[in-house]
Amino acid sequence: LSNLFHRVCEVCTDEFKLIAHAFSPTLPTHLQDTLTANNGKSNHSTSFTETFPLHVARALLQRLISDKRNGMQVQINELLESIDQKGDSDSGAKKLDTFVVIHEKAAGLFNLLKEAAREMWGSKTPHYGKSDGKQSGEILISNSSNTQAVASLTQFLTSQEKSLSSGQRRGYFNLELRLLHHDCCVNLDRNGGKLLNPIKARDDGQRIITGYGGLADYRAPIVSLDKKHIKESGFYELLKGPLKQSVSRQPLIHATDALARARLMFGTGAGGGDLVDSTARVVITIFTQMCNFYGQSYLYPILESLTDMINSHPPHSPPALPFDETARPHDLGVDGKFWVCIERIHSAAKSFERELWAENRTGSMRVWEILVHTRSQTSLTLAKDRRIRFFQELEERGEAVILRALDTLSAHIQWILVTGGESMSKTTTGNRLFAGSGGGPYDLRTG
Repeated sequence: LSNLFHRVCEVCTDEFKLIAHAFSPTLPTHLQDTLTANNGKSNHSTSFTETFPLHVARALLQRLISDKRNGMQVQINELLESIDQKGDSDSGAKKLDTFVVIHEKAAGLFNLLKEAAREMWGSKTPHYGKSDGKQSGEILISNSSNTQAVASLTQFLTSQEKSLSSGQRRGYFNLELRLLHHDCCVNLDRNGGKLLNPIKARDDGQRIITGYGGLADYRAPIVSLDKKHIKESGFYELLKGPLKQSVSRQPLIHATDALARARLMFGTGAGGGDLVDSTARVVITIFTQMCNFYGQSYLYPILESLTDMINSHPPHSPPALPFDETARPHDLGVDGKFWVCIERIHSAAKSFERELWAENRTGSMRVWEILVHTRSQTSLTLAKDRRIRFFQELEERGEAVILRALDTLSAHIQWILVTGGESMSKTTTGNRLFAGSGGGPYDLRTG
């Protein structure tokens, strides 16, 4: 690919020189003298206008870029198709990297072509041979026409660059979202998580509008963890599997890599231009997909499973005496690993906020900073709303499961201190003082 673009630049630069010489509006000196001797009058100009070489250069560039057999676009498509034909596990990542390399090299090539066109024709002034009878106004008109022609050629190169890159952006963006979703799900599947069948994601009102380049909109489905499998596996398998810190951070690493590639493909938006709105929409779509995965596919099912894993009903009979000193202490219905799970979930949520949103972290180039640079208040507002909704739903589920655990602790403490003690007091002569007190000294009244 590098050799192709380098060769195109060399050929175009040489051809620009040849075109400028072959289609010059002024004849060479030896042809001027011959024409004067034959016609008997001094007419040193040809039938070519000042702008004619630029039209020839435009036809050359269009042939190089858009030729159906050997054009740049065809060769780039063949390169991308060759990656698809391999079909190995790394082909998706290789294709994403290839999209970025093509985009960067194509941008550099078109900049070189524009510069070569300006150097060849941008500063030229018309020459009139030996005659000095031309007026300055006529020279200015010729210069103005030449400047407009150069600007037209530059605009043509810009349109060709946009046409070439729009298809790449469309293919890149769909592949980016698909690969991001795939990597996140595979991360859970390889670390002890069992995934359910995918379901269609609800519409968040943030679908990408077909803007510059006609970006297609891939909607990642919701593939959530199986809550029944989590409950059957227990706390230990949960901690060394889906809630392992390296597992919870891996999707964030994939997301930050996706943001970095998106900035290379669409720009940061700091300089303005047509791609600012597309940049904002691409970033907010990646962020929304990560909110859906991190919430509905990952943390929400775990919190709901923890609720079912709490033994909220205390025993119906008092403990057998004497106690076994070597036995495991009573957990009051809430396993100690439950609180470790809650801590891991809290840590994962903080990592999501710090590594992906990163508000007011200058230089991080995460979601918040990229959207601020685009100066798209609408996109920034939508992203903030999505972030708030994600954390609000997470907090509601976390609060529910913690309250369930506290209620369970209260029920077991009441059983140990009140219910169990009352049963003992009715059967022990030393405690007959409390036999008729209706609940014992630790009785907890309702409410």
